[in-house]
This record gives sequence, C-alpha cells and structure tokens, in this order.
Amino acid sequence: MSARKRTAKAIKQASSSSGAKDEELSTPQAMILRPPRRKLRGRRGSLELLPTVALDVILEILRQLHPRDLLSLSQTSREFRAFLLTRANAFVWRTARKALPGALTDPHPVLSEPELANLMFSFHCNECGRGPVHKVIWLWFKRYCSTCLIRMTCPKGEVERRLQDTGLLTLVERGDFSPILSVIHPRQYGSSWNKEYNRCHVPQVTRLEQQCRDLRAAGGADTPGLRALYEAQKTHIQAAAELSDKLELWARDERLRRCDEETQMREERFKDILGRLREAGWGLELDYRGRDIRWDMDGPARELRYKGKPVAKLTDRAWPKVYKSIKDYMMTIRQERTAPKTLLRTVDRAIAASDATYSPTATDLAWMPESETLFTNFSGDVSAVASLVALWQARFREQLCNQIAAICPDIPSGIDPFDLAVAVFGCKSCESRPKPAAVPPALRYPQIIDHECFRQHDRWAPDAWPLPLTQEYHQGIHDYELETTRRCPIVVERISMTAARRGCTILATLRRDPNKTTAADMDELGCKLMCMACAPEERLFMFDWSSGVSATSE
Repeated sequence: MSARKRTAKAIKQASSSSGAKDEELSTPQAMILRPPRRKLRGRRGSLELLPTVALDVILEILRQLHPRDLLSLSQTSREFRAFLLTRANAFVWRTARKALPGALTDPHPVLSEPELANLMFSFHCNECGRGPVHKVIWLWFKRYCSTCLIRMTCPKGEVERRLQDTGLLTLVERGDFSPILSVIHPRQYGSSWNKEYNRCHVPQVTRLEQQCRDLRAAGGADTPGLRALYEAQKTHIQAAAELSDKLELWARDERLRRCDEETQMREERFKDILGRLREAGWGLELDYRGRDIRWDMDGPARELRYKGKPVAKLTDRAWPKVYKSIKDYMMTIRQERTAPKTLLRTVDRAIAASDATYSPTATDLAWMPESETLFTNFSGDVSAVASLVALWQARFREQLCNQIAAICPDIPSGIDPFDLAVAVFGCKSCESRPKPAAVPPALRYPQIIDHECFRQHDRWAPDAWPLPLTQEYHQGIHDYELETTRRCPIVVERISMTAARRGCTILATLRRDPNKTTAADMDELGCKLMCMACAPEERLFMFDWSSGVSATSE
C-alpha cells in the first residue's frame, strides 16, 4: 500500500471514530496527515523560469551543450521534448555533434540527429529501457539487453516464412538475405541462443514485410515494383553498413580518448594526494618508498586503479576522507622506515656499493655525530654514506696514529707513522685466549679494520657494548644487533699495541731507532726472530719481522 493510500485510510478511520469534537479538528488533522513530499535530488525548480527566456538565448545555450545533455534535457518535460525533437530544430543536435572531438559522421539519411545521439550516448535498452547496456549492435543501430536481444532476432527460416507471400523471395539469390537485411551472427554478441544460423532484426523484417504489403495494396506488386523495392532496400542496407562501420570506429576512438583523459585525471589526482601528504608531514616516507609508491595498491596508488566510475578532482572537502583511508598505510611505512633492520641493511648496501676498501659497517657509522640525521630522518637517500665512510676512515686512522705516537713520540715529519716497523696492531681478545692457541695476529693498517674479533660481540664481555647508548636510535640498533647478527662497532680501545711495544724492544736490541726504522728497512735487513717462550724443541722455528713481533716474547 502506498503512502498516500495509507494516509487517506488513517484520516478516514480518525474521522469516523470521533465525535463532534473530532469533526471540528478534521480539517487540521487532514492537513497534518497529508503524505510527505517525495525527496528529489538536486535543486528544485531550477528550470521553471526557462520558458520566460528569449528564444534566441535558449538556442544559444543549447548550442553549447553536449548531445548527452540534450538527451537529458529532452526527458525533463514534454515541452522540451517537443521543442528538441522538432525537425526545424535539428540544427541544435547537428551543432552539438560537430563540436564533438573526432568528427562524428553525418547520420543522414539512415538516422536522424536525435536517433544518433540516443544510440551513441544513451546506455539503456532500446526495447525495455533497462540499463546500463554498453554493447551496441551497430548493423541494427540498437542496444539490447540479454533478454530483449533474443526476442529481437529471428532465424533465416522465419524470415522466409514471413516473406513467402510477398513475392520478394524470387529476387533473393540462394536464400541470402544479406543484400536487403542487416544479418549478424549471434556469436559476435555473446548471446545464448542457437548459434547455428545467422540472425536478422525483427523490426527490420517487419518493416520490409509491411512495405511489401503496402506495395501490393497500391497495386504495384508486379516484378518491376518488387525490383524497385529490392534495389531501394539494398541501397539502404549498404548505406547503413557504411554508417555502422564509421560509428563503430568513432566509438572505439572515443573510448580510447576518454580512457586517456581518465588516466590523466587519475594521474593528476595521484600527484595531488602525494603533494598533500608531503604538506601533512609524510615527505620522508614518500622519499623512502620512492617509485614503489606507484605500484603498492594499498596506498595512494589505488587512485590510479580503474574503479568503474569517473574520477573527480580532489577537493579540500573530500581530502579528509581520502587522508583517513591511507593514514594507516603511511604509518606502516613510517614504522618500516625507522626500523633498525631497514636502516642498517640500506646503509650496508650503500657502503658495499661505494667500492671503498677496508670500510666500516653501518653499526660503526651509527655512532658518528654526523650520521644522526641519516638515522633519525631516514628517507632512503644514501648519498651521504660515501662521505661518512671517508670521514670515519680518516678519524680511525688519526686514532691509530695517536696510539703509535704514544709509543714513538719523535717520529720525523717526512715519515708516515704506518710505515714504521713498529706500526703493528693486535687484538686484545686474541691475545687473552688460553693456551694452546693460535699465534695472535699482528696486522698493519688498514688490514686491522677487517679483523673479525672487533665486530663480534660474543668475543668480549656479554654486557660490554663498546660505545654509550646516548640516542634513542642507538638503543634500537643495539637491541636489533644483539637479537640477530650480534655485531658491534669497532673501537680503538680493543686494539692491542703489545706487538708494537715488543717491536720497540727488538729494535733497541738491534740498535735501531723505532721512530725512524720502517718495515721496508727491516725486510731489507732480512733478520730472523725466534720465540724464546716456546719449548726448546720448537725454538728452531724462525719468524720474519711482520710475524715475529707478534709471536716472540723476548
């Protein structure tokens, strides 16, 4: 029961069950219980003043409209429909058609201008009115839903039966109706009926049958009259086929053009979202993701995906809703960006790509004051890693030079401290191992940087992290390294100078100055060293200078 009928029934019951007092209130009650006005979308009464506008102004407005807008306007009222469908006003449709991109072809004499606009821009079934129907049977100039398409087709046998009494079959060669009828194969349109024979359009067959009957009623059903009808129908079918090809080609180009426009609009919307995200403080996350932000459909890139509806330009009013939908995604990127695992792996890859020999690790760089920006505001840009590596190497070299200067304070200015014979370094962890153990290594610079003990946390005291955890990201790196690789940074305090001091003693025995004697001088001298701490039967084993200073104790 409709709302109007329910309201009327309620009024009738109220008036019949009430007395005189209720009769006095019947009129106000009827006014109160009147049915609510149906809600309409958009502004109401926006076209009510249009009939008062001058005709030339109306025509000038109509000239600027798209054929799709003219179709919608013709459906608003009877007056507009009669005005727009009048033959004298066909120039309005013609002007709108010529303004379309791609030069849509003239439909005459096959179709009228309104029929062409309805075919190209109305997506409803031409039989039942349901929609949307996107497939067009171009030879028939119709859009049919799957149900109506079956009813609007007929097989060859039915066409022969309907035209049997017209005498037109005598002009058809071998039962081929394609010259006078637009014949299609149903398989082209995905239909489900019998696909064995080609099909004809029922309205077209009915129209041809009626023309034959009219010709017989006019007394012209002889052979010349049928021949003239046959030739006229053949000419019409040929013109319709040519027009259908042109319309189908234009429709395909129009789809491609609209697809390109929509792609461009989606690209602009995507860039607008990225710009607004940068203004909201997500610039580092966008830089961290880089080009991958375009392919992750969980984030802003979903605006590039086709959703089956036209895309609109991003407005300030719609932005809060869009921002809310992608905020969790951006938070995930921020957590990933600031995770110690991401920082260390990315910096380690950058160090390896820098082709620097005897270079530090990401853990070594993390405790440099200059790398604080890299680890706190990491955006994926690792261009500063090469300069940080060079700075770390320079500082580490300077610290080792200070260690050598503490043993040999009078080094001449023309001699590199690392060229001295006593410039050998050891590992305190290796030297503290109980017997029997391998000979502690005596390494020179820069080979000492790659010694494995310095970066293995398990080689030292379990709670002895070599550097203080002064920053928040220091604590995160510390916890991650202890849970995974158990890697620690290298520090000069863990480098042993025992071999260097032993070398000074040996050089003093040989009456050579440790401040001036270089490793090349000792190699040229060719002296051999023997460890007096070894067992008597092993003392025959001789060492050269580089290995002897670490193996010998006397």
